[in-house]
Amino acid sequence: MLGRDVEKCMRDLDESIECCQQWKEICNKIQRRIMARSSKAGWDKDDGIFAENEAFIQRCRDLKEICEGQLQFAQRGASCQMPIFGGTKGKEWALSLEDLKKMFDKYLEGIKKLDYDILDVKITVWHDDYGQMFKDHVKNIEIIYTTIISKTFNHVSTIEDAVEMLENFYQLAKRPSIIEFVQKKAAEQVYQLFIAEMKEVEDTFENSYKKRPVMPLSHPHYAGMAIWIHSLICRIDRAKYAIDGMYFVPNHPSKEEAEAKYKKLKESLDSYIQTGCFKDWTTPIEHIFTEQKEIDFALGRFILVKTTDEMLKE
Repeated sequence: MLGRDVEKCMRDLDESIECCQQWKEICNKIQRRIMARSSKAGWDKDDGIFAENEAFIQRCRDLKEICEGQLQFAQRGASCQMPIFGGTKGKEWALSLEDLKKMFDKYLEGIKKLDYDILDVKITVWHDDYGQMFKDHVKNIEIIYTTIISKTFNHVSTIEDAVEMLENFYQLAKRPSIIEFVQKKAAEQVYQLFIAEMKEVEDTFENSYKKRPVMPLSHPHYAGMAIWIHSLICRIDRAKYAIDGMYFVPNHPSKEEAEAKYKKLKESLDSYIQTGCFKDWTTPIEHIFTEQKEIDFALGRFILVKTTDEMLKE
């Protein structure tokens, strides 16, 4: 348990817990049959015989929590591997997690130095050694760990980076409380970043009514505006594609709100290209040509055509 093969130890502990629970169930079943069929009065069910059994189950759970701590904070296990954190502060986050590992190992050393059999449930001093020397300290480490997770999202520049950061911490999450934090509170931060991204795109689009956005001189007036709006659509599409990749966050409360805002904004941008820009482009033509067939003929003419031999002769 205190070495490298932590995952095997967890499987052994789970089997021990299951064995104790099955033994208790078998004993209860036999007791019920005896009470139902015995001709002698005075047979009472006594749950006191399971006291040590229940104590051993709890001891196994305590030891399993130590194993989970090693997987979570010390990355000891076959499935544990420190991911690469991107961005300018990626190295800083990795060093912060490394500091937590050293802190955890310091408190784990106290468990290693205990001079009694930790599986002996009759040794009650374990509750003080485990509770005061280890468990309370691990809770403090966990608080620091979740604080680090929250801070990382303050330094991401794109939604893609935020999703990648969240996935990194999901791969590192081993303790149930950390997994829950990643899937709920940390994921909430990512969804809020996505919603903020769409709000920024919406504000940028609305400001284009007041001041025409900067674009290449080679772009035509109306077509250039349509290309610019299409770039905004591509921007929110990339963010939405990244959000859809959060397979490890099932049914988050903010998902429905975020998708509704995305759908509404994209429909608004598409509609402006298909109606607003196109109408602004065709309106001046209606003042030049009086009949629709003349407009259709003018719009159907090619601006650029491939030269032919006849055209060169002329």
